[in-house]
Amino acid sequence: MITQKIYKKFLAYEKKRFLKDSDNWLGVEKTNIEKKKFFFDNYYRVSFSRFLTNVKNLVYNPNPFCFVEKGWGDDWELELYLDFLKKENVIIVSQDQIVIKNKEFFKDIPLLKTFKEIKELIEVKTGKKVKDKDSITNFIKEFSDFKVKGEWDQMPLSQSSVIFSASKILEYLPLKKKFLFIGDDDFLSVFLSLADQEVESVVIDADKELLECIDKIALKFKLKIETKLIDTRKKVKINQDFVGFSCNPPYTEKGVENFLNYGLSHLDWKGGNAFLTMGTENIGNRILFLQEYFSRQNLINMETITGQLFYPYLDLHKEDKDNFQRMKKHLSEELIKKSPRLAADLWIFDYVPFKVERIKNRKSIYSYL
Repeated sequence: MITQKIYKKFLAYEKKRFLKDSDNWLGVEKTNIEKKKFFFDNYYRVSFSRFLTNVKNLVYNPNPFCFVEKGWGDDWELELYLDFLKKENVIIVSQDQIVIKNKEFFKDIPLLKTFKEIKELIEVKTGKKVKDKDSITNFIKEFSDFKVKGEWDQMPLSQSSVIFSASKILEYLPLKKKFLFIGDDDFLSVFLSLADQEVESVVIDADKELLECIDKIALKFKLKIETKLIDTRKKVKINQDFVGFSCNPPYTEKGVENFLNYGLSHLDWKGGNAFLTMGTENIGNRILFLQEYFSRQNLINMETITGQLFYPYLDLHKEDKDNFQRMKKHLSEELIKKSPRLAADLWIFDYVPFKVERIKNRKSIYSYL
């Protein structure tokens, strides 16, 4: 596979450059070569997945310095990638623009797509208008009759929330190969596949009816989505590896750990990204325990995005009815029903697929090594 071959060359190239350049970095004292190799292997080496994500966000953006502006790396790393990719004849740079030279390298790397582009693609392909604030189930019901089940803790996101999540997955997704959805009552797999029909997905869920709905939509629009009836609590492993996964678990400490553990068991040496949709209102200060868990699992938090995902009004449980009656003492029924009743954050993690060891070395606060 050409991407893996280029990645191995990149690691050797980056390591050589690191060993040469790091002595000149601010506050770095002269360090023996073995210690510098340790620093590179543990703290600077990127996974295969992260390498491809960096490359796509360098090449697919209109300005090379978007790589720096969006936080993929600094100017040292930008120049490193440009120099390496040019040397390997993957790209050329002409008049400050990056041009793809090796199309074979990029054929399985999905393009970036904006919220607006994804929304337009979905509307064109389905012939149905997206209503940003409306529930995703109201968009889906024209193609498949799905009933939300309170006993499964199902509460679908708004249509705009699902489109936003799809855009972030495409921003990180290194390859069009298998991507795993652990539960999908938000039908994110459908919107992602409509945004890029070359992306391959597997959806697992304990709700047979939900999977049948997704199958029906996938068949209608020729989407590369496979479904499997699996309950994560039973720890049934799928006999394949994935380039990343998305989950929207019960918003409890145990629920988050259960879904993430299942997803991480399906990532391999190549690494990958985990996309976690999570509301923290019931978790509270226990988020501190989850942050410890993320570190133990080698998950680097790339982004925590707030203010983009929300749930439209839905009356499922007794607590919903009780709170609605209380709210009516203060606000109109019309306003309550057209407003979100719950928000969630989107956590995006980079999984480091190797052990990172810590060195006991008291250095200057200005030692950038």
